[in-house]
Amino acid sequence: MGLYPVEGQLTISRMSAKNFRSVADSSINLKPLTVLAGPNASGKSNVLDIARFLGDAVRTNLDAALSVRYGIGGVRRRQRGGRPRNVEIGVQCQTRRFTIDYKFALAGAANGGYQVAQEGIQLRGRTRLDPQLDVDVRNGKVVSLNSPSLDQILLDDDDAEFETDNLALPAIRRFLNQRRGRNAREDTDRAFSASIYSMQRTLAQMRVYHIFPNTMREPQKVSQPYPLAEDGGNLASALKTLDKEFPNVMARLKDSLRLLIPSVTDLRVVSAGGFLVTQLRHAESNNRASWFDLTQESDGTLRLLGILTALYQYPPLPFIGIEEPELTIHPGAMAALTDVMKEAARRSQIVMTTHSPDVLDQFHVDNILAVDSNLGITSVGRVSDAQVKTVRQNLFTLGELHSMEGLKPAGRTR
Repeated sequence: MGLYPVEGQLTISRMSAKNFRSVADSSINLKPLTVLAGPNASGKSNVLDIARFLGDAVRTNLDAALSVRYGIGGVRRRQRGGRPRNVEIGVQCQTRRFTIDYKFALAGAANGGYQVAQEGIQLRGRTRLDPQLDVDVRNGKVVSLNSPSLDQILLDDDDAEFETDNLALPAIRRFLNQRRGRNAREDTDRAFSASIYSMQRTLAQMRVYHIFPNTMREPQKVSQPYPLAEDGGNLASALKTLDKEFPNVMARLKDSLRLLIPSVTDLRVVSAGGFLVTQLRHAESNNRASWFDLTQESDGTLRLLGILTALYQYPPLPFIGIEEPELTIHPGAMAALTDVMKEAARRSQIVMTTHSPDVLDQFHVDNILAVDSNLGITSVGRVSDAQVKTVRQNLFTLGELHSMEGLKPAGRTR
């Protein structure tokens, strides 16, 4: 068996949002590795926050996901004359057998809160002969269901009513699973339930990393080692567990760290007074080497270590977002880091933001989505046809175009 497991059965092919922060109405097609490129204040972080918000809501609950964003008012797009009524979030996933579309809409409530106004799941087989499933929930009540086996049972069942202050996705899956085997289509019902569960698990495991060096610099208390916290707050525990339980993966991480920072020859995590201290070993003159705590390392070194840990954590996360990896990192190291990210995209789906011309020049134009803002509204899409033609004719590089005129979306995808 290889270092990493066979690629997962589910990938996210598209995310969409309406009235979410600065995003008015966009549908974003995703590849195994996708780069969101645009200037400051164009809305790159808001686009990536679609994934973070979706993951937070599925992993915990809507209230927690909204609370860290200052409530429903913190995520609804502002516009003249008031705010739009509903915030809509959607995702499309691919499995070996089905395409799954999942979406939900949040409406404001009279008390200043929110409610789930609509939630829907659609499963489509690879061929027209494959079974399909459609579930539509409005204000906590299933209003329509198309299933080869359940027919209208769900519509008349009291269990098909859900709370409107949280997503019904887990309850819908459990309900379908309970109804499995009522007729000869048991295998189909099992496939539906398994696919929805796979999507739910993938969404819950999504993480978007914005590594803060100061959270990693000081000794850390022993904490849950997996997954790596989005700010790197459990870095020492993550590295210690990786080294103990998956030494082959840790060896790959160390190899990449030496590639990015040639003076670093090794890393370790030691215990000190009930805390964990991460140390890097630096080569010195006269074939000597010394260990240094992270308190003595630069911000760039710490961010590189945090990003590498995110990419090499085991088991690999299905989806990893990375905010502007170039921050505080020497340009000379970015080419090697992008190579590591390309290799990591074989085991995890990666979406990153950047406004660095040097970073853009490391990627193929097909992996780039241009992000732009006009009158406070973010648009995102593939790079314009004219700019793609310019790059392919070797007139300018992506980075040069970004510096001169900015990358332009070909048009808002819907």
